[in-house]
Amino acid sequence: MLKNNKFSFKNLKNIVFLGENQCIKEFINFNKQLGITSEIITSPHQVKSIDKSLNFKKFIKLNENFKTYIKSRYKIEETLFISLASRWIFSENLINNFFKKNIINFHGARLPFDSGSGGFSWNIMRNDRICVQLVHLVTKKIDKGPIINYEKFLYPYECKIPKDFYNFYNSKFILFYKKFVSNLIKDKKYNLLEQPNYIGRYNPRLYAEKDGWIDWSQSSEEIFNFINAFDDPYIGASTMIG
Repeated sequence: MLKNNKFSFKNLKNIVFLGENQCIKEFINFNKQLGITSEIITSPHQVKSIDKSLNFKKFIKLNENFKTYIKSRYKIEETLFISLASRWIFSENLINNFFKKNIINFHGARLPFDSGSGGFSWNIMRNDRICVQLVHLVTKKIDKGPIINYEKFLYPYECKIPKDFYNFYNSKFILFYKKFVSNLIKDKKYNLLEQPNYIGRYNPRLYAEKDGWIDWSQSSEEIFNFINAFDDPYIGASTMIG
């Protein structure tokens, strides 16, 4: 709930996850311990990544069918909606009038410096070892909403390829999520931090098949980092022979 530029949540009974994430099963188990009902709403593109032991509902669009479904199951005032790499663009009308501004997003990089996607690959290519756990309000502009809370760490030297970064990040993400939701249950009030609009960048989503072609005119260090950036769990960097 928003009041006096603070975010808190009285009487939190339900959490609806919008999207998909590797940690979502852990989140649901933790919610259950707190007596919170959980549900996953995902897009057709993300269905294949969801643990098949979990129950989920698929929607192509967050249209009237989605609204009817949610209203039949939850009171909006008692429900927190959490975007986890969701593929939908949330309209201002949906955010304000349907979600009642009870919708937040967890973002795995600094804001506003690293909005967008492909975070770990961009980290590797830029030699950027700053790990950020961050949650912000969702607005109609992607990754531009006021920041609710964040923590920062350094990726250890052992992190070389995206899989290493994922594993370290997820271990911190689970702890960050648990602490955040526990604080909401205790009615902790978070001061909102507005993002400045004169700095930052947007990282486009990367696809190894299209973006993973090696530019041999780069330095050896840049090529080394580039190859690592498209390593496991991706298919790897590519080049031509002959």
